[in-house]
This record gives sequence, structure tokens and C-alpha cells, in this order.
Amino acid sequence: MWRVQRHIQGYRINIPGGRRPEQRLVSVAVVQYSRYPSMSTVVRLLIAIVGITCIALWSGWSSDDLPWICKLVVVIACAGWVLMFYRGLCGGRKVKRQWTVPHQWQDLPETVLMKAADAGARVQGLEWRLQTLKYGWRFNGSGALSLQRVERGTALRCSIEDQLERAREDLVVAVETARLELELEEDHAK
Repeated sequence: MWRVQRHIQGYRINIPGGRRPEQRLVSVAVVQYSRYPSMSTVVRLLIAIVGITCIALWSGWSSDDLPWICKLVVVIACAGWVLMFYRGLCGGRKVKRQWTVPHQWQDLPETVLMKAADAGARVQGLEWRLQTLKYGWRFNGSGALSLQRVERGTALRCSIEDQLERAREDLVVAVETARLELELEEDHAK
């Protein structure tokens, strides 16, 4: 599920009659969210449900042997757990991929940006891998094995550069195709 996020910055302009508020677009990002919560959140929620159920079924819970302050602490802790997991399930979905849209395409409609988001995220990922390789930051995966020898590192860099060039071409094609499809739909609707 892709969403377009526009980051707007507010500022004020001094005019003879006072100040006038203005806004400008700083950046546009297309972010893919996961529809489902992470597995660790689900496991924690199940543990919380089992714990609350055990406390509710515990025979000593309703007796007068347990002081009321202990019962209050347990109830507040359980309520905190439930609230924490509710916020984890509903509010913060995990971001899978992101594409920061270049300035020349920031004024395009959201439908065009969302259709080209897969290609844009691929370009951004390859650019990150190339920067990682170039500056010697931590590199994971099959690339880590290739970096053991210098000649393998240069071969990997050339491979990533070729993939990046093809991915950029695919991105331009995806943006132009989505733009043409939108224009055809608008013309057909007239």
C-alpha cells in the first residue's frame, strides 16, 4: 500500500501591511506501508492476552487474601499493555520501502507517483547500495562475499552501476507511461 507524503514548510513574508504566511513544498516521498503488523507485535499481543486471561481465571484474584493495591497495580499494568499493543497494531505500521521523489516530478499527480513508486524505490535502493560500496560502509548479503578481493569489488560496483542505469530508465518509462495513462483517462472522460 503506497502513500504519498508531502512535506510542507511554513514561513512568513514581510509586507508593508504586516506579515503574510506562506508555504512551500520541501519534499515529496512515496512510502509503502505493510498492511499487517510485525510478527513480534502479534506475539507480544498474544502473550498479553494469555497473561490477562490467566489473571482473570486465577481463583485467588477474587478472594480477600490479595490486598487491593496489588490488584490495582496488576490492572493498571494490564491496561498499559493493552494500550501499547493497540497503538502498535493500529497506529504504527511498518514501512517497507520508500522513494524520495526528485524535484522535477514533485508536481505530478499522486496516482502517477504511486504507479511509478516500485521503480523509484528500486532506483533509490540501488543508489544506496552503490554509496555503501563506494564509501566502505557495512555491506550485507552476497556483496559482502564479493568484497573479499579488490577485483571482485570493482566487478560488483560495475554490476550495480549497470543495474542502476537500467532502473533509472525503467523509472522514466514508468513515470511517462503513468502520465500518459492519466491524460488518456482524462481525455476519455471528456
